[in-house]
Amino acid sequence: MCEITLSEVKERYCSDLANRIAEQIEYAKEKGMQWKLEVFNEDDYFISFVFVTKAFTWYYEFHKGAKKVSKEWIIGSVDCEKILNLMKSLRMGEAV
Repeated sequence: MCEITLSEVKERYCSDLANRIAEQIEYAKEKGMQWKLEVFNEDDYFISFVFVTKAFTWYYEFHKGAKKVSKEWIIGSVDCEKILNLMKSLRMGEAV
């Protein structure tokens, strides 16, 4: 992953995506939260971004050809821990 600025998102991709992320940045600033914005994954068709705080992560998937956000969701840190525990249990061979 590599960090990216909001202005780079707006210039390279689209202002709608930048505006969505800007709302989350503003919220984090209001709450005094530290945050990071990074390119999470990229291929020929999609690029995904994550906006991360200690409490939650917003995931944005951007379709390069259509030049629009194709997926967007939020996941909290507690949910991440639950998911990681489930994955760990599967690696350890526990039945679900």
